[in-house]
Amino acid sequence: MPIPTDPPVPPSRPAREQRVLDLAMRVGVALGAVGLVATAVVVGLYLIGVATPGTWAYLVAMLAPLGFGLVLVVLVVVALRRRRSGMQGYEPGDPGRPTR
Repeated sequence: MPIPTDPPVPPSRPAREQRVLDLAMRVGVALGAVGLVATAVVVGLYLIGVATPGTWAYLVAMLAPLGFGLVLVVLVVVALRRRRSGMQGYEPGDPGRPTR
C-alpha cells in the first residue's frame, strides 16, 4: 500500500526572489566575461595591426559594462535586504541592537 504524501509546496517568495537574484548575478558575470574577452580581441587585433574588427566585435565588447552594471545592481539589492532584515525588531537606542 503506497504511503500518502502531501502535494508539493511551491517555494516561498524569498526563495524565489533569491533564485532570481542568483540567476541575475550569473547572467551579469557571464555578460561581463564575454565583454572582456571581446574587448581583449578588439585591442589585440588593433595592436597587431591585422585588421579592423567589425562592428559586431565592438557591440559584443559593450556587454562588459552591462554585465558589471547588472552585478552591481544585484549586490546593492542583496546588501539592502540583509541590512533591512538585520535591523527588524530593533528600536533606536536599543542596547541589543547589533553594532556595525
